[in-house]
Amino acid sequence: MFIGKLHRSNVVLLAGLFFAATGIGFAFHRELQYALVSLIIASIIDLFVGGFMNQFQSSVAEAAFAKELKTLSSFLIYGVLPGVYLMAVTNAGAFSLIVFALYILAVGIRLAYFNQAAEFQDQVDKRHSVGLPLELGVFAIQVVSLV
Repeated sequence: MFIGKLHRSNVVLLAGLFFAATGIGFAFHRELQYALVSLIIASIIDLFVGGFMNQFQSSVAEAAFAKELKTLSSFLIYGVLPGVYLMAVTNAGAFSLIVFALYILAVGIRLAYFNQAAEFQDQVDKRHSVGLPLELGVFAIQVVSLV
């Protein structure tokens, strides 16, 4: 038996997590083309996770577990994998490592802020988004790498 409250709707989420972890491994081994493909696949999967998961009924515990798993997946896909990929591409020196580490921290803080309960968040105008979407940074990396 698995730890946690996995539901069959989490299969797509776990696939995205798998490709993110695989991409990190490829980037560490300087297999940059495979790391980029893993990044593309993981980010595409992440775009469809919400819609896929909403098609299933799940208990409150399963939904809470899925929310935490989604945050972990987003952190790997939009934070760690792009940071490690860019470190591998640029043969990062000390300054670059600090910049990439700050980027990964910023992604983690952003995800933690929006993952907390609504009563603990600042009041914002709901008519527009707050902050830069994480997907935009990954999209920019993909476009630049493919050009």
